[in-house]
Amino acid sequence: GYDVQSCPQHRVQMWCHIDMLAARCLPTADPDGLGDVCYEIEVGEEGGLFDAERIRSLNPSFLHRLVIGPLWVEVKPQVKFDKDGLKEGGLTLEPKDLLDLPPIVVRVLDWDEGDSYVPGDSYELMGRAVVPNPDFLDSKGVVSEEDDGQGPVKVLDVNQAHSPAWYSLEFEGQTRFIRSNAGATCDESWQNRPRLLMAAGYSFCPRWKTEKDEHISWERTSGKKCTMARIRSEEKVSYNITLDVLGLRHMGNIEK
Repeated sequence: GYDVQSCPQHRVQMWCHIDMLAARCLPTADPDGLGDVCYEIEVGEEGGLFDAERIRSLNPSFLHRLVIGPLWVEVKPQVKFDKDGLKEGGLTLEPKDLLDLPPIVVRVLDWDEGDSYVPGDSYELMGRAVVPNPDFLDSKGVVSEEDDGQGPVKVLDVNQAHSPAWYSLEFEGQTRFIRSNAGATCDESWQNRPRLLMAAGYSFCPRWKTEKDEHISWERTSGKKCTMARIRSEEKVSYNITLDVLGLRHMGNIEK
């Protein structure tokens, strides 16, 4: 079964794995019609602001992979643990043994630099997405062990475990992520809605299975760490764009 750490209050340690992929159709935030986009994640009492990379766009692609934790998750009272903190009888801890997993809340923000009138950086909410019932990711075939130099540690094959979906930034709702020969898209009724593409869930694994990802860690106020890496694609595409501006009409008065 899974190696889990429990405490006398009948809780177990878990980690939240999140792929922050992209946002589309964000509302205008700055006078030039764009925004400096970053985001904040709240998972129970943990999370943080991720503004090291601010993307100037209303359709940003993040491609960030994160793991937040450890988090304490409540277990049903009838589940018994032995003296080593494992489920009695050597049985595997299953999703039905856990109480509701904490919802995952993501706030997409516009960053503004402070000036002489308003000192300090400020953030404006562009939209909010909620994963109300996160998935339990651990299953046969996606959990394995790697040696981290101090011994074996369980790792999660996130590429196999995650299922991305589009989450509304206007209300609590989601729609499926559609892959086609024309690319990635969503239901036609969502095409012009502010939305966030991500995959998220909980695992007993503190790490994901990686090969070439570059890890960056942020130290949080709680003293724990959230680890983040950029998702690397095997495919690279470049374009040469030619644009002919033929004329402008009805511009109105323009202040100098």
